[in-house]
Amino acid sequence: MYYVHCNYTYTLYTMHTLQPYILARQRCALRTHTLHTIYTVHIIHTVYAIYTMYAMYAILYTLIYTIYAICYAHSMLCIHYALYALYALCMRS
Repeated sequence: MYYVHCNYTYTLYTMHTLQPYILARQRCALRTHTLHTIYTVHIIHTVYAIYTMYAMYAILYTLIYTIYAICYAHSMLCIHYALYALYALCMRS
């Protein structure tokens, strides 16, 4: 039973025959809205996670390539100095 406000008077009504159906439809709509919200948040979170992983991959790739370039340059300098020392040693004798 519920009260209906009509022209400043409260009238007591018994539950309408369709009331359970109306309440069920409202719950279903709320559940659907909640699921859509959950799915939307899940999609946003997934896209953000993929973007974050790609950003981490790019940073790590840059870092590894920088370390490789430094090591390569250092090894080239070492080879250059070793060849120069070998050349100087050969020229002395």
